[in-house]
Amino acid sequence: MKNLGFSTIELLVSFVIISLIALAMFKTVIDLTDQIDQYEKMSEIAIVRGTVLNDVKKDLIQRKIYGVNICGCSCLDIVFQDLNVKRLIVNSEEKTIKYGNKAERLPDGYYFLNNLMNINDFITYKSTTLAMPVLKYNTILNIKVAIRNLKDNNTYDINIIHQYDNRQTGYLPAFIQNNTGTCD
Repeated sequence: MKNLGFSTIELLVSFVIISLIALAMFKTVIDLTDQIDQYEKMSEIAIVRGTVLNDVKKDLIQRKIYGVNICGCSCLDIVFQDLNVKRLIVNSEEKTIKYGNKAERLPDGYYFLNNLMNINDFITYKSTTLAMPVLKYNTILNIKVAIRNLKDNNTYDINIIHQYDNRQTGYLPAFIQNNTGTCD
């Protein structure tokens, strides 16, 4: 007599093979969705960083900088030769960075890291004047906002470096205060 059906062992082996394939596919799909989420957040932080960098660098390139005032904790006023001022503010509680009238919010999982000088101080600012001949840039402005990811602890800092000649801006000492203000 011919048996045209499957035996129990054949069905069991087929079920085990199909289960293993389904489990492998499920794990692959989960891994891919995690990678997609990671890349999406990386692109979001890249957009935030790029927007802030572009806005600040555009002003620094198109306008002559006069100097920088520290306007309190996590706040810098960039003073231009025409005496216009653009403020750079980091708000760690709201997870925003604001330059002028534009504010950018950090994506979920990212936070500002302070520079360990002050608990509420999230902007590192340094201006270095060098002894250089005339017609050479003699001042380097370095502004850094440290950003970290909670998951992978990688750095996504906004680092603005601008070199200019402060001898071309004139001398207006009343507008540069360099006071640190008070931090609550």
